[in-house]
Order: sequence, then structure tokens, then C-alpha cells
Amino acid sequence: MVQLGTQFLMCEESGAHSLHKQAIATAKETDAVLTSGFSGKPARGIHNQFMETFEDVSPLPYPAQNTLTGPIRKQAGEIGKTAYMSMWSGQGVRLAKQETVVELLDRLQREEATILHALYTSRSKKEQT
Repeated sequence: MVQLGTQFLMCEESGAHSLHKQAIATAKETDAVLTSGFSGKPARGIHNQFMETFEDVSPLPYPAQNTLTGPIRKQAGEIGKTAYMSMWSGQGVRLAKQETVVELLDRLQREEATILHALYTSRSKKEQT
């Protein structure tokens, strides 16, 4: 299964905060960590001060934790403090590119065609031997 959420967050049409997109663009795979601190449910995001501060604190169950941290996350976004923003991201941050959704879908289609062609060619060569 392939998941593309991080890539779609990077698209021009995404509603993700510009600082969130910048964090994804500069992140390493190890920067994406699991936390329940923001919402009460495990989710992967770019490591920040909020996650570190609440790492050893048991969160309230969802949706209570999500409701409780909502104003903090909103204010952090308004004042540009990434330390307290929920910056969701998968581990494939290096694969994410800044592009439009149309460009992303076109690229994925080309990559799929290339892979399928290579598989077909490889299978055909094996059958000939």
C-alpha cells in the first residue's frame, strides 16, 4: 500500500500552513515521529517542542485532547510558532515535492507507467529464456 498524504500536503492547493510545508521540505525521515499529544490518537508528524514537552504525558482520549489543544495549535499557526503546531507528515518526507495536484498526478502516472513497463520487459525476457 502506498500512502501519499504528505505529498498532497505539499501541493500548492493544500490548506497546510506555509511553515508546515517548509518543515516537511527540510525534514529528514527521522524527524517524523508518532505522537498522541495533539489529538489523543496516534499520528505521525514533524517533531517539535510540543511533542517533546508532552512526550511522557498521557493525553486525554480523542476527541477531548484534540479539542483541548485546538486553540494552542490555531494560535501557534497565527503567530508562526512551529514549536506548537501539529505538522502532520509521513516518513517519506524526502519524496514530497512542491507542485500542483495536477503535476503530482501526472508524475505518479508517468512513474507507474515506467515501473509497469520495466516489470513487463523483465518478465518477457525471463519467459524467452
